[in-house]
Amino acid sequence: MSPGRSADAMPCFLRRWVAKENHESLLRRELLRLHAAYAEQHDHLIEATLYREHFVEREFLGVALYDKEGDVESSARQAMLRAFEVVEREHAEDVARSLRIETVYEYRALPQTGTYGAAVILRADPGQTAVMTERLTLLASDVVERFTPSRVLIHHAIDEPGLFFTICDAGVPIDLNRYLGSTLLKEHRVAVGELLVEHARWFSLDPLWHYYRRRTLGTPPT
Repeated sequence: MSPGRSADAMPCFLRRWVAKENHESLLRRELLRLHAAYAEQHDHLIEATLYREHFVEREFLGVALYDKEGDVESSARQAMLRAFEVVEREHAEDVARSLRIETVYEYRALPQTGTYGAAVILRADPGQTAVMTERLTLLASDVVERFTPSRVLIHHAIDEPGLFFTICDAGVPIDLNRYLGSTLLKEHRVAVGELLVEHARWFSLDPLWHYYRRRTLGTPPT
């Protein structure tokens, strides 16, 4: 388990997309194409993952960890961002924003691939960010002890203090509905509920594509 990475040494970004109605498959195809092309053509990424919300299949989440700061400002990445914007104007409800994030907690099992995922977006009082980080870290450690996830990550948005993204990957289906009706959720609410300024938002996720320096997991887009 890792307490996090230096945001300056290893820049990390998160981007969310919501497809226009009836554009879900088109947005999925284009996001897969752009992510795979960038990873294949440039040696900037250490790791990147693209997820799709499982049930409605309209929302997508991408997380990318870069090797160094210079890669973020590179002409190749700027061209990719412009390509994203073209796709977003055509197939997404809005032009997305890349949030700079820091990883405040990380757990990985071996093998680190997961075919199922879940995530929660939490927004805490910005003045309680340190307390929220500490409590989420303790909760994540407890989840790792109780279950057998492939990976658990807690990201904090540097651009929006107090905004947290927790992502869990697993090799077996994650029964989110069961969790939302469980006593475990009540324990988690007791731990962080008083720090939140809006309701938590939960997602079941399908990991669509994962890149890890020199190794790509998943089916290439067609």
